[in-house]
Amino acid sequence: MGVSKNVVRASMLGLGVSLLSACGASSSPDASSTKIVGGEIAKERPFMAGLVFRGDDYASCGGAFINDTTVLTAAHCVADGWRGLRIAGGHRLNKDLSTDKTVLATDVVLHEGYDADKNDNDIALVFIKKGDLGTFGGRVQTAHANEEINLPETAGSAIVSGWGATSSGGDYPDELREVTVPVISVAKCKSAGGEYGDDVTEHQVCAGDWDHGGIDSCQGDSGGPLFVEQNGATEVVGVVSWGLGCADKKKPGVYTRVASFKDWIQGKVAGHG
Repeated sequence: MGVSKNVVRASMLGLGVSLLSACGASSSPDASSTKIVGGEIAKERPFMAGLVFRGDDYASCGGAFINDTTVLTAAHCVADGWRGLRIAGGHRLNKDLSTDKTVLATDVVLHEGYDADKNDNDIALVFIKKGDLGTFGGRVQTAHANEEINLPETAGSAIVSGWGATSSGGDYPDELREVTVPVISVAKCKSAGGEYGDDVTEHQVCAGDWDHGGIDSCQGDSGGPLFVEQNGATEVVGVVSWGLGCADKKKPGVYTRVASFKDWIQGKVAGHG
């Protein structure tokens, strides 16, 4: 079955077909497809967060801790509701995520301009109580929300990590996985045509192997970070948002460009100080 529109990269298992439909996707063979495609078991990434929805015992979306009370993620992950949402931290997640391995979200803020049809402004913040980070026993450390607008292109490549499914309809990996992906210019990304031509903007980052495919983020990785390591620091430059299929050539992954929203992030974080 073909894709009629953008395939957001949230897990169908965790968020349900209704969210995919709300974001403009029909069912397809890719709808609960592979993990971080072409990747490997990740290095220690202590800033990684997993979004665990009420009644679930696995992470449906990813995110990144950007301070001790805030997780950066995708708006489409939480647009259908978040009450009872819990945040998991650390390298290893599995299907026995008990509440003592998670902390409760206290508030969620979606970007006011989020457009579910185009996946524009696909960014959100999840807040936890100050002090709750200690629940993870030091396993969690924060990354920096990048403020350099051209850093993804300047770096040339970036890393994306997540706990997406390991096969179509299959189990989710216990350990975090990651892959390094070349950054593709917005102009080249739009040249793919279709939804890419219509919907990709300067507020997004595209990444993948343009000519060969084979490396990408995929369903279940939504909200997770695209990041660059420089000067001993982790800079989160993108948020996993959408793509057509996974790891196909000339159909790269599309990420929300974090630096485009630096003022919005700073303002919302300050408002929850």
